[in-house]
Amino acid sequence: MKIWPLLLLLAFPAAAQFAPPAPLAPPFYDLGTVTLRNATTLPISQFFLWNQGFTAEGEERLGGQALPAGGGRQLTLGMGQCGVSLRAVFADGSEQRIRLVQLCGAGELVIEAGTPVTARVIPR
Repeated sequence: MKIWPLLLLLAFPAAAQFAPPAPLAPPFYDLGTVTLRNATTLPISQFFLWNQGFTAEGEERLGGQALPAGGGRQLTLGMGQCGVSLRAVFADGSEQRIRLVQLCGAGELVIEAGTPVTARVIPR
């Protein structure tokens, strides 16, 4: 009789116990809706949001209707990650990309003027 396997189990009792892997936390959450506010001086002609780590920008969120300077619009976000990247294209053709915007619990997403343009999240 081989005694080595038994000695290994006695020396390392954790090896004798089978434990299923811990469940993974879901990477996607229902982000609900958010009010997009344009606090710049130019209309936003296109707006894109995509999950962090993805290369595809996803769909254009304004549906072909520019968001005027000072204006706001409700966006349905649906399922996604809390950390997203965004791209705003302005009426003059300029654009700004912003990475790692945390949208979980966001009530408003404000695009603010500056160099560079920034995004501020206002909680619900």
